[in-house]
Amino acid sequence: MSLESLLSTRLLRAVSLSDSVYDGVILVTNCAKLVAETPVLKGVSEAVLDFIEVHRGALSSSNIVPVDKRVIPSGRLILAGTGPVNRDFDDVRRFQTAARNGVKL
Repeated sequence: MSLESLLSTRLLRAVSLSDSVYDGVILVTNCAKLVAETPVLKGVSEAVLDFIEVHRGALSSSNIVPVDKRVIPSGRLILAGTGPVNRDFDDVRRFQTAARNGVKL
């Protein structure tokens, strides 16, 4: 039995943010600086950075960030913050939890 057979919805990795096949994009991150420096996120980085600046807990929670529909056709970007990942006990599960919370949103 494959993992895909257990899922009620087919999950795909986006090749392009502007693909109209998706009804939203989930961005899992722990750092605003990484968002600003990642070339593929150039179209959404300004909206994400503005949102993070206004919402103090944005990098520790899941939030819907409205973005230009020319960049993401649905106009919805889900920012799923991991919170801090630099402590001794932090590991990849922080990213898993953030992604799961983003999907629930």
